Amino acid sequence: MPRSMVSPSPLPPALWNLPHLHELLLLDNQISEEDIDDKLVATFTSLLVLDLSRNSFSEIPKSFLEIPRLETLHLLRNKIEKVPSDMGRMKCLKVLGLSGNQLKEVPLPVCDLPCLEVLYLNYNLYNGNTTTN
Repeated sequence: MPRSMVSPSPLPPALWNLPHLHELLLLDNQISEEDIDDKLVATFTSLLVLDLSRNSFSEIPKSFLEIPRLETLHLLRNKIEKVPSDMGRMKCLKVLGLSGNQLKEVPLPVCDLPCLEVLYLNYNLYNGNTTTN
């Protein structure tokens, strides 16, 4: 049964009306990519820190790549199997936390993030390979 038929999104609509928000911490909320409204994520033009650890993401929403000032993205202990190959577009990202997911490989663009200072990949299925896909 689709999640929308079971329960409404755990994200209240008012949350998207905070254009000056700098930090958003939504740990342990059973949120998945289906709960993310890509058009509304674009309103977070001042967001610097986004922590969605211990949720139910199976992929990184493309809209996260469009948050212009994002410096820290934590998606620890989700179910992410693959990192988008165009993740290199995140020009301000300094910290990327992907520990405790299902990653096997990391695309080369992650290694080319110009400002990346900290990369957490522990507790994955990571075997040291990189891929461009």
